[in-house]
Amino acid sequence: MVVQLQSKTDDLISGENLKILRQYEMEAVQLAYDWGFDEEVLFPNIYPATMFKMYSEEQFELLLESEVVTGETFCMAPEYRTVVNNYATNIWADKINFNFFYSGKSISYTDKTRRTIEESYIIGVHSLRPKEVLPGFNKVCKWITQCGKNFDSGKGFTIKGGPKRSVDFLYNNKIIGYAKNDINSMSGVINLTELIKQF
Repeated sequence: MVVQLQSKTDDLISGENLKILRQYEMEAVQLAYDWGFDEEVLFPNIYPATMFKMYSEEQFELLLESEVVTGETFCMAPEYRTVVNNYATNIWADKINFNFFYSGKSISYTDKTRRTIEESYIIGVHSLRPKEVLPGFNKVCKWITQCGKNFDSGKGFTIKGGPKRSVDFLYNNKIIGYAKNDINSMSGVINLTELIKQF
C-alpha cells in the first residue's frame, strides 16, 4: 500500500510557529527534569500492528499500516500510551517508579474513510509503577498545567474530567492534551502541533 501525501502549507510547522513549539518543548522538558522525569526515551515510529490489537474496530481502522514481504503488517505509531504499556509488561517488567519523558510524531488517519492523514508532534511524561499512585498521577497533571506558565500567562490550561480515569486539558478552550491512569502507567501528553494553532 502506498499513501500519497498532498503538499499543503498548513501541514508545515515553520517560522514563528516553530519557535513557539521549540520554546514550549524546551520549557516542558526542563520542568520534566526538575520534577523527577529525568530520563528521556526515544521511541521508534513503526510497530507491528498487533501491538494495537486491544483497539476497538473503529480505532484500528485509523492505523496507517502496510504489509511487508513476510506477510506481517506494520503501522505508524498513532499514539504512545499503548506502546508504553506494552514495554511495561515486557522490557520494563522489573522497573518500579520509572519516570521518563519522550517526544515524537504520532500519525494516523483522521477517520475511517482513510483519505486524510493526521500528523502531530507530541511530548509526554510517564510514571511506571509509581510507589504512590495518587501523588504520581497528580505530578503528571501538574506537569501539564505548569508547562508554559512563564511562556504565555495570558492563556494557560483549564481542566475537564474525561471518561475512563482520564483528565482532558484545554488550552485557549481547545483540547490539546490529557492525563490518564492506564494499568500501571501514569501518562501525561501534550499535542504541541495543536497547541501552536492557538497562537
